[in-house]
Amino acid sequence: MSPLAIEIYKQLCQHLRAQRAAVPPGADPPDEHSQPNEHSSPDEHSSPDEHSSPDEHSSPDEHSQPDEHSQPVPAPDAAPPSRSSPPDAAPSRSSPPDAAPRARSSPPDAALRAATLTYKELAAAVGRANPSLATHPRSSGFHAALGEVTAVCRAAGLPCLPALVCRSDTRRPSAGYYKAAHPRVRSDDGREGAWRRELVRVLAEIARFPEVLP
Repeated sequence: MSPLAIEIYKQLCQHLRAQRAAVPPGADPPDEHSQPNEHSSPDEHSSPDEHSSPDEHSSPDEHSQPDEHSQPVPAPDAAPPSRSSPPDAAPSRSSPPDAAPRARSSPPDAALRAATLTYKELAAAVGRANPSLATHPRSSGFHAALGEVTAVCRAAGLPCLPALVCRSDTRRPSAGYYKAAHPRVRSDDGREGAWRRELVRVLAEIARFPEVLP
């Protein structure tokens, strides 16, 4: 590899190891983190039949005989609905858990993107570590060196380390990354999915990256 590619690999490894505590290895799409049916089923927590059956607790025939006492029977007739109304409203208590999975659906993806760094940040890190290799983040030599790192990672059977590097505006890699890392993927959705899977592998296999690539 060229000296610039070697320094890029070194800086990416340092950044990757800094993310070990920030992003759980193998972080995956939201399906793993939100299973609404397991945690909050209205049938388990609030079933009107289990907790308050008007026939068990207040039967007008048992507790109030209109002929024996008096005719203000409307109160006993109205009582059962009032006692059974809380169970009817009980399913509303399950609404927060239902809403929770939607709220938790974004953090995994956000955490993955937070683990990335921009081309500008990487170029700056390279320049600080080795001023003689200072480069512009849009220079062809810089992106060619990233392509070298991709090729060496592939040859070594490692996840593509440059998947960590993104544009500052889209938080996705540039077109050059897809040409080097996923040349057979053409559609935008396909590229997005291929990049995300590669990034998950990179974060999950931190320990596999050697200090120096051959």
